[in-house]
Amino acid sequence: MAFKLEKFKKYEQNLDDGVEVEVTDPLTKSGTGLFVTLVSYESVRVKNAVRAFTALRPQIRNRAGQMEDKPLSLEEKEKLQRVIELASIVSWRGWDDEAGKPVPCNDKAKNELLDASSDVREQFDEAASNKLGFFTK
Repeated sequence: MAFKLEKFKKYEQNLDDGVEVEVTDPLTKSGTGLFVTLVSYESVRVKNAVRAFTALRPQIRNRAGQMEDKPLSLEEKEKLQRVIELASIVSWRGWDDEAGKPVPCNDKAKNELLDASSDVREQFDEAASNKLGFFTK
C-alpha cells in the first residue's frame, strides 16, 4: 500500500469543515432544538484567531533591551479562551428572537450564548476539542 499525502490533507480539512452539535438541557440532557456548527480548536479558523489575538499582546523589554513576551495574565488567558470559543462557532439554527426571526450568528449573540451557562461552554468544548469527532463523517 502506497503512502497518500492527499489522505492526510483531507484529515486536516475535516478540522475546518465543522460538526453540528445540538445543545442539551443541563438537567434533563434532552435536546433544546438549538443546533450549533463548530470547527475544531485545531482548525485554521481558530488558529488564525489566536494568531491575531497574540499579535496584539503588549511586549516588554528585557534587561538587554530586547523585546520578549510577557507571560499571559489571568485576564489575558480568559480573553484568549473566549477568542478560541468565538472562533470555533461557525453557525447555528433553531434560535429565534421574540419576533420569530433567526438570531444572527455574530460575536454579540455568541457571547450571550457562551455566557448563558457553563454547561453550554462545556458541550462546545467537548465537541471542538474532540479531534476524532471531525473524522466520523
